[in-house]
Amino acid sequence: MSELTIYLNANQVKKRYGNLSEMGLHGWLNDEVLDFPQPVYFNRRRFWRVQDLDEWDAGQASNGPPPSPPVPERKDRRAVAAPREREPA
Repeated sequence: MSELTIYLNANQVKKRYGNLSEMGLHGWLNDEVLDFPQPVYFNRRRFWRVQDLDEWDAGQASNGPPPSPPVPERKDRRAVAAPREREPA
């Protein structure tokens, strides 16, 4: 008897990894060092084999938790000047 293959959709995968954002998942998929499993597509929707995710998790257990996606540095658009001292009237 053949085994049943179980798939998770993108939302389920993001929840599995701590409410990962769409951009975070995108980053993991494009990170060659991280080697996150690639999805299979059914009707233009992404699905991951649970077996592939389990194997990746087992490999990560020896390497520590997966890295968080980098957070872009925020640049304040407003220039903050030091307050001027008032001259006595």
